[in-house]
Amino acid sequence: MKPIIISTEDVRAVLDGRKTMMRQVMKPQPTHWDDGECVYDKDSIVGPELYNPIRVDKDGEQYPGKEVYGIYSDDGEYGCKAPCQPGDVLWVRETWKPEDYQLIDGIWSCAIVYKVGGLNGRVHWPEGSGSIYDLCLVWHSPVAMPREAARLFLRVTDVRVERLNQITNNDILREGFRSESCKICVHDGGSGCDHCFAILNPFRKSWDARNAKRGYGWDANPWVWVIVFEVTKEGDDVQV
Repeated sequence: MKPIIISTEDVRAVLDGRKTMMRQVMKPQPTHWDDGECVYDKDSIVGPELYNPIRVDKDGEQYPGKEVYGIYSDDGEYGCKAPCQPGDVLWVRETWKPEDYQLIDGIWSCAIVYKVGGLNGRVHWPEGSGSIYDLCLVWHSPVAMPREAARLFLRVTDVRVERLNQITNNDILREGFRSESCKICVHDGGSGCDHCFAILNPFRKSWDARNAKRGYGWDANPWVWVIVFEVTKEGDDVQV
């Protein structure tokens, strides 16, 4: 299992059943020419699939590296490992806090409360996760969440790559967004129309708020991983 951090808004969308897809910036990005155009197009990128990236030893000799799941260019000059692959189970890190701690038979346990709402029963407090006295009563960053405190588990069903601007209205819906009110088609809450950006605006605003300052905003049109998932239960055919 692999951890993943998603925003509070995204956690709510997953819990509501609205979000079954996410996009992550590919790092490193494929090479670009001086004019900003990408050296590669979709037809010259292979994968994602299992492959052996070329490595170079200390004598300058090339050899096949360890097998990874990702993409590579048809000229062999670029490659990028995917953050996950179909079949992987991701456990979600979110804003949380422990409450109602008790010492039972010499073992600390507590209830986990989540910022979005909800309670995750009682869990044993893992050793090395910090003093339970210090952690109780205040909200904690997703980064500090141990796996034992997780409640959301996502099974990856598909992974692909594309440019950010290639996103479709249907995919925006699968990302958990709904359209703003459109003055042209007088439409609200659905897929928008062919004459407006009602469905695109909420997604674009959210994406830029998270990625524009890092140089990966909508206008930069970066390459992204498109990850499709379904909510699963911990332990259901989990691949570690």
